[in-house]
Amino acid sequence: MFLPSCIGVGADITVNSDNSGTILLEYKISRMLESIGKQDGNERWLPIPVGKADFERSLQRLPGIKLLSFSAKNDEKDIINTVKLSFDNLESLVFFLDPAGKNASHEKKDSNKNILTLNVSGMSGNNGSLNELVETISEGYSFKININLPVNGSLDAPSIPGSAVSEKGKKLHFSAPINSVLKKTEPLKLRFEW
Repeated sequence: MFLPSCIGVGADITVNSDNSGTILLEYKISRMLESIGKQDGNERWLPIPVGKADFERSLQRLPGIKLLSFSAKNDEKDIINTVKLSFDNLESLVFFLDPAGKNASHEKKDSNKNILTLNVSGMSGNNGSLNELVETISEGYSFKININLPVNGSLDAPSIPGSAVSEKGKKLHFSAPINSVLKKTEPLKLRFEW
C-alpha cells in the first residue's frame, strides 16, 4: 500500500453508510529525492510517478474510482501533490490502494461488520548505505492515515517509535515518522473494523 519510497504520505478516507466515499491523498516528495531522479538525463521525470497524468492513466484501469481534483505545488523543501478521489465501494478502494491484492483487503464479518486491513511495507533486508540515505532524505516526514466512519469503529495498530493512534470512535487515526515505517522489516499491519 502506497509507495514506500514516497517521503511523506497522508490519506484521509471518508466512508459513507453505503460503503462508498472519498479519499484525499497528499504526497510530499523531498526536492532532494527529485534531484536524484535528475541524474542520467531524466530531468523531465520524477523518480516517483504521482503526477496528474499518472493518476488519470491509472484510474482508467480501476473500476469504481473517479478523480475529483488534483493540485500540485512546490515549496523550497518539497513537491506536494494533493489528490481527491471518490470510490463506489470498499472493494474499489482496496483495489486502488493495492491492485496486486497483497497488502490491502476488505472482508465482511457477521454480515454487517466491515474489516479493512492495510499492510504498509518497509524496507526489506539490512543495507547500511541505503538505510543511511533513506534516513537522511526522510527526516521530518510522516505517514498518516485517517478514516472517518458512519458508525463507531476500532483500529488495531502496532506501536512503533513516534507513532500516534486513535483506536476507537468514528474518526480513526494512525501516524508515524516515515523513518519508523521504513525501518520495519515486516509490513506495518493496520486493521480497521466497524
